[in-house]
Amino acid sequence: MAIDNEEKTKLRESIANGYKRDEIELIAKNSSGEDRFSLNKEMRVCAYCRVSTDNIEQTTSYEFQRQEYTEKIESNDKWTLVDIYADEGISGTSMMHRDSFNRMINDCKKGLIDLILVKSVSRFARNVVDCLSTVEMLLGLRPPVRVIFESENIDTAKTESMFMLQIMAMMAEGESRNKSDIMKWSYNHRNSIGRFMTPRLFGYEIDKDLPEKYRIVEEEAEVIRLVFSMFSFGMSPLKIAEIMQKSGKISNYKHECKWKSSVVTSILDNERRCGELLASKTFTISFKTHKSVRNGPDVEDGPNQYFVREHHDPIVSVEMFEHVVKMRKARKELNLTGAFPIMKVIRTGVLKGFVSVSLRYTGFDIDDYLSASNFVSENGQSVSSRLENANLRKGDFSHFDLDGYELLDSQLFISSNMPIVKITSEEISFNKICYEKLGSCEAIEVLYEPHENMMAIRPCQADHPNAVKWVKCNGKRTIMRKLKAYGFSSLLFETNGWKKRLYMQGCHQVADMISRTASKR
Repeated sequence: MAIDNEEKTKLRESIANGYKRDEIELIAKNSSGEDRFSLNKEMRVCAYCRVSTDNIEQTTSYEFQRQEYTEKIESNDKWTLVDIYADEGISGTSMMHRDSFNRMINDCKKGLIDLILVKSVSRFARNVVDCLSTVEMLLGLRPPVRVIFESENIDTAKTESMFMLQIMAMMAEGESRNKSDIMKWSYNHRNSIGRFMTPRLFGYEIDKDLPEKYRIVEEEAEVIRLVFSMFSFGMSPLKIAEIMQKSGKISNYKHECKWKSSVVTSILDNERRCGELLASKTFTISFKTHKSVRNGPDVEDGPNQYFVREHHDPIVSVEMFEHVVKMRKARKELNLTGAFPIMKVIRTGVLKGFVSVSLRYTGFDIDDYLSASNFVSENGQSVSSRLENANLRKGDFSHFDLDGYELLDSQLFISSNMPIVKITSEEISFNKICYEKLGSCEAIEVLYEPHENMMAIRPCQADHPNAVKWVKCNGKRTIMRKLKAYGFSSLLFETNGWKKRLYMQGCHQVADMISRTASKR
């Protein structure tokens, strides 16, 4: 804001009549007289060294770095060696898993270190942000901690060195990016020509004559087969892990016994156990974080995947592996932590051969239902004929009678004056007439007869394993629920050849059976 001439005059007078220099006392800094940039003074010194791989050449470099820095620090009479902090087989693009580096930074914050010696900027960090922020944080400590990068002749205590540090840090990050891109290209090219990576895998060893092939290790393979068998019989990964740990079974190719549920799932999820090979199942998003994400056909920024059947000898059959994959998917959909749903079949009575249904479970297919029904079905007499010949009066049957049952057929149509069931590819719902005919029960059990493609419902207790609550009460109103049934519905759609964009509803035989049942009651 502009000021007028009068204000300018006052300002000049105040400056002219201000404090005289001889009236101001200077408080000088206490100084030892030493050059603050000098290295020839009492200091607590450490060194940091790192190699990024575990091969023998890098191990040699790693040991030489430790030895060199130890001798260098101990040879200076005014330096006190704090420690040699070293990370072996660790990438420099992220600080997350660099335990020794993080321990060194914590010691700096505790005031235990004055000077850090590092071979080069790339050994310290290949991430520009991490490098600069760490250096600035160290300089901001009290007392400040300086870092000397020997190869670049950079001393962070000197202002002019910070500009060079920024340039060198960006160059180190660029080098890391280039190496990452080259590694990705090399890996994808190897896959495209069938030169797949085949690391040691529990159950297999590398074939010395064919390094890209696996050879079964029978002692380990027996454990793999046992895990698949236990899971296919309904045991949870946690239960399998507990049993295997107690029995002392080996859990890895090092022949250790360290079982956890994650060990079990890693065995079950790997397609290589059935002789197949899928390359590029995961990929790295950023060379800085090294975070891996799952790849797939719908992942646009992921690399191409390559799949080979019969790549090597299988430990378990493809059919067994696919069955387990289906069971794993079903377990996830049902959020199961314990055993799988058990397929139970009615053994006696008019509805002998009907199978109890877990609506959401996708682990059973039509063959499973047929096998269960065949186990108890009688030859020569259909379900329909048994129903026709049965006396449906209430109280005339044992506890396996049809009291409370309503029969549904899969050939459906709409009718407003009869019980109606609507089936979509993911849901099943019933109308209020069904609810009233079953005595306004809170929960029902769904049954299925696969030979004649019939479905039955009956009231059940809420704690029944396959119970579904089909109503909800809102005050005096009773609302019929849409029941999640993607497992059973998808089976019906596939078996009947229904189009998934359509829904099927109504049932002539429902109305017929209910009318006959009601009249005899």
